[in-house]
Amino acid sequence: VWGDNSPREVGQRIKLNEGVAGWVALHGESAIVPDVKDDVRFSIQPIPGNRYPLKAIAAAPILAEGEVIGVLEALIPVDSLSTDDVMLLKGIGSLAGTAIRHAQLFEEVQIAHARYRQLFEDSIDPIFISDWDGKVLEANHEAIQLSGYSKAELQTMQLYHFTQIEWKVVGINFAELAGGEPHTYESFLQPKLGPSIPVQVHVHAVNIGNQDGLQWIMRDITELRKLERLREDLTSMIYHDLRSPLSNVVSGLDLIRSMVPDDAGVESVIQISERSLGRVQRLISSLLDTSRLQAGQKITTLTPVTFQDLVKEAKDTVQPAAEASNFTFEISAPEKPIELMIDTDMIRRVMINLLENALKYSSHGHTIRVKLEKKDQFLYVSVKDQGRGIAPEDQEHIFDRYMRSNLTAKKARGLGLGLAFCKLAIEGHGGKIWVESTLGEGSTFTFKLPIKK
Repeated sequence: VWGDNSPREVGQRIKLNEGVAGWVALHGESAIVPDVKDDVRFSIQPIPGNRYPLKAIAAAPILAEGEVIGVLEALIPVDSLSTDDVMLLKGIGSLAGTAIRHAQLFEEVQIAHARYRQLFEDSIDPIFISDWDGKVLEANHEAIQLSGYSKAELQTMQLYHFTQIEWKVVGINFAELAGGEPHTYESFLQPKLGPSIPVQVHVHAVNIGNQDGLQWIMRDITELRKLERLREDLTSMIYHDLRSPLSNVVSGLDLIRSMVPDDAGVESVIQISERSLGRVQRLISSLLDTSRLQAGQKITTLTPVTFQDLVKEAKDTVQPAAEASNFTFEISAPEKPIELMIDTDMIRRVMINLLENALKYSSHGHTIRVKLEKKDQFLYVSVKDQGRGIAPEDQEHIFDRYMRSNLTAKKARGLGLGLAFCKLAIEGHGGKIWVESTLGEGSTFTFKLPIKK
């Protein structure tokens, strides 16, 4: 628009197919009107502020990525319209469309960058941004508070100046991060003043303002460490403070058996007490072993054992509970003895745990199937039940400490330590344990152990 009254034209809206400009916007094509008097799309009106009435009109769409985003219209007061003028107008419209689209994209990038900056600063976790050489580029408020350094000081430092980088996780020269996948590990952050702080590190590649870098979230896990130490102390206390009283109870039961004349009723009560005591002793031993194995201690008490005998001992341990609910066992094993070098008591407890779980989560009267198979210098042991099964989303975490599936947590009691202990015990022997399960059809727990050569 032009002329003294052109500001009056700014902001006016034209409907699609209204006038020449509306027609061009609707059809996405250029339009030439050599004489506006002969075109029904336009009524002759002089442009405000212009002393000449309109003679001709040329209009071209403004395109961006194939979409009409506007119309460039030339209002010509004289009879001088040519094909070259229209081509020029189309060229200007194309350039205008590209420029407008770029301006829109730039504005969107600026908005996104401002939003990221706000989230970055408002995060409750300390966040550092570094380049691919490990030099700190940015740090949010929480990172400055945790480290004790100012932003200016941090921007002169490398990450390894105040935290230990786990190169086995991120790779030499951060090679493992090049794929864009996030990586997590635990480390320490050394602040400017005071003792080091345990942190959980989450790191992944980012692109901010067309600059490639790495984002490091370093979460303070001091309280989590205190809680873990408390659990370890509690476990140790349970083991040491209960072991002696339980031994006295066992001795007391033996004494009662020797003092009381043969009586089936009394003997039944004593056997029930002994089984309950055995279960408590296994739980205490498993608690202690779980803490030791998680701390990285190796299994040292290895003795040769015939695995068929070990399975029979485990079965005999749970047999009274099985008979009470009409369960039966079906054991498939090679006739030739399978000799293993293992911590016999620990692996026996693994077998008992798996058998007890099969009984616990199966309906009365079903059969528990145990299978032993030698293959590739490994012994494969499977325990199959006919229970309610485990949901796919729970199978991945079923061996985690204190983990209970949503289905079983509502219907069975316990700490959720049994399978965590089984995993640690089997892996501590150089083996592996896993589960295969279908909801409504049951579960099969399988582990493999290396066979003694």
